[in-house]
Amino acid sequence: ILRCKGCENQTFSFKVFDCLRLPFNSTCLRKGNDFRTIKITLVVIDPLSKLITLEVVTKKTALISELCHEVSAMSGIDSDKLVVCDVYSYRFHKIFAHDELVKSITDRDDIYIFETPINCTNDPNTICLPVYNRELRLNKYT
Repeated sequence: ILRCKGCENQTFSFKVFDCLRLPFNSTCLRKGNDFRTIKITLVVIDPLSKLITLEVVTKKTALISELCHEVSAMSGIDSDKLVVCDVYSYRFHKIFAHDELVKSITDRDDIYIFETPINCTNDPNTICLPVYNRELRLNKYT
């Protein structure tokens, strides 16, 4: 069950491992430029799972940790196990710290959020290195 925090509107069905779209009331979102929608791709730990595309509405002054909390509420994954990355040209361009501002993400950025097996923020002796393998298609005509 997905529930809007503003108006308590509920939806009971959505396609698993697909694009998740929520019906928002215009009264739920404040008027003006206080909020923005960020399109993200969620990569879960299960290697057999498909990528999940989400559109997350956050305040422009929010922290990356708050973005992780919103994704956590949508996906059920612990927010401390999420790593937010900007992927450019199939490479990691930037890995965002949880205390950075969401406004550092531009509309052109391809934002991927990776689920990690452990909480990477509390253990200084552990380095989490998210790896996203993308399958390249070979041209049959070469």
